[in-house]
Formats: sequence, structure tokens, C-alpha cells
Amino acid sequence: MCVMHAPINRKTINVWNKSKTKKVVKPFNEELLKPDPDFIDERKQTYKEPEKKGFFAKLLQ
Repeated sequence: MCVMHAPINRKTINVWNKSKTKKVVKPFNEELLKPDPDFIDERKQTYKEPEKKGFFAKLLQ
């Protein structure tokens, strides 16, 4: 005898989506897209020399 482990969903998908979920529309704020005028980039560019590999490291690569 088979036993069902999950209930049968008799609702249609359209009815479930409309009643269950509601979209929240947030207003668009253009102030958030403007860059910060007081921003100072403190990153520094550095050059990293490639590591010298030995003969066996090159061979097994």
C-alpha cells in the first residue's frame, strides 16, 4: 500500500502568487548614484616580480 508523504496542492499557481507575494517598489534615488566628492583613493600600485622557479617546478607544471 502506498502512503503519500506530501499533501496535494490543489491551488492554481496564479492564485497562489497573487495572494502570497506582493512586490515592494522602492523609489529610485539619483543621489545614491553620484560619486562621493570627498573620496580619496589611498591605494598604491606596486609591482611584484614573478617568482623564479626551479628546473623541476617548470618540468612538473
